[in-house]
This record gives sequence, structure tokens and C-alpha cells, in this order.
Amino acid sequence: MRIAYNKPCKFCGSTKQIFFDDEDRKSIFCENCNHYEDVYASEELKQHWADEARAKAKAEEQAKLQQFQNMPKCPICGLIELSKIIVAKRAIKAGLFGIFGAVDDAGKTWKCNNCGSKF
Repeated sequence: MRIAYNKPCKFCGSTKQIFFDDEDRKSIFCENCNHYEDVYASEELKQHWADEARAKAKAEEQAKLQQFQNMPKCPICGLIELSKIIVAKRAIKAGLFGIFGAVDDAGKTWKCNNCGSKF
């Protein structure tokens, strides 16, 4: 895995360094002076990895939250346990009960499985 490592190089001071994380070794390579150094988890590098891991976890949490926010919720009880009111069910109710059966679901798309409200 290649990660941009924006700490200054010990030899030239350039911040154009790349951190390589392989299974068997970890190393830093400076693109400016071509200095290559094997690194075995200095405190600074551990902090950098921890920061990267926190940023990745935060991004994943934001993605899950965004997905949850886009789901429809019941306006009465607020739960997301919903079932869609399908056209076939509306047609059957209209066929059996006439206009009075069709009025109940008119303009409704979802039915809450918890409280039974339709919206």
C-alpha cells in the first residue's frame, strides 16, 4: 500500500515522501532525493497510522450515516420498518370495494409495519 507521507525528509527536507506498507516491511521513500529508509514503527509513524485509521473510520461512519438518512421513515413513529404499497394490492381493493377501497391507499406509497400508518 502506498500512502503520501508529508513529513520532511531527513536528508533533503522535501515533503514529497511516500510510505510503503507491505506485509513484511515498512519503508519510506523520498521522491526528491531518492532516499530510501526501512522503518519499524517509530512513535511518529505510529501516530501517522493512527491518524489515517481514524480518518478512514470516520469516512466509513459518514457513509453509513448518509445511507441511513436517505431511507424513508414513518412520520408517526419514526421507524424504518416499512413495506411498499404495491399497485396490484390497490387494484384488488378497488375491484372488491369499488371507489371506497381505492380511496384508502390513494396517494400513499409506504405502510409502516409498526404502527400501520400509510403515507
